[in-house]
Amino acid sequence: MAKKSEDALTRKDLDAFVDRRPFNVAVVEEVGRTVRWLIAFGAAIAFFHYLTLIMSSLAGKTTTANVVLNMLGSLNFSSSLAWAGTVSAVAYGAGQKSLRKRTVNNLHAHIRELETRLDPNRTSSELATTGETNPKDQ
Repeated sequence: MAKKSEDALTRKDLDAFVDRRPFNVAVVEEVGRTVRWLIAFGAAIAFFHYLTLIMSSLAGKTTTANVVLNMLGSLNFSSSLAWAGTVSAVAYGAGQKSLRKRTVNNLHAHIRELETRLDPNRTSSELATTGETNPKDQ
């Protein structure tokens, strides 16, 4: 058995150190969460404030903004919204698929090492490193 070093900290020393901390980690996390929400809501409020300023400065004037608004108004809004939602969903799904493959590929070697360490006689499922089915099995 290895001899304990004189400089090694004990659990008692660590507990005493934690009790002397001037702050609580949970309080710091909560403050950070609150600040993030304040920034997000502040940005939304600022956006709508500036939008109302823009609209009030353009009120009663014929500008290119009116032309653009009339063009957008003539479009069928529900079909445009449906297409935008569909394109967004497909793009999101493609991004998630790519992210999953990258993540599985990055973790593949580490997971294999841990599984081998746990059970050296373990056989492989022969999946690709990206987690896809082996082409021979299709």
